[in-house]
Amino acid sequence: MSAEVSAPQYAQLDEFVSALSNREADTLMIKFNLSAPVISEIFEALLVYFSPNAKLSAPPLTSQYEDFPLIVAYESAAGDISAECCVLENDEPSEAILYVVFFDAAPNELCYEFIKS
Repeated sequence: MSAEVSAPQYAQLDEFVSALSNREADTLMIKFNLSAPVISEIFEALLVYFSPNAKLSAPPLTSQYEDFPLIVAYESAAGDISAECCVLENDEPSEAILYVVFFDAAPNELCYEFIKS
């Protein structure tokens, strides 16, 4: 079922992508509860899609309402919100898509799933 990413959820998404862009392992570990091996795997995946000095960002929250949305959200029967976000490279859409989930029990806490194209 179609859903929307809320402003607090978007703030989490934006902070997560910013931490990826700046290779902030501590933020990813502490704020987003990722383990060192997962963070290492993410950083390796980023090198497949982006140059090491690329500035990564989340698209604007309003992009979920466009004809070709850069953020798409779905609600599960359990009330969880899964979101697909096109990662911007130097403010331009890239082929990398970030998949995250916001569980109903903690709707404003981003849980990383994976990145792929």
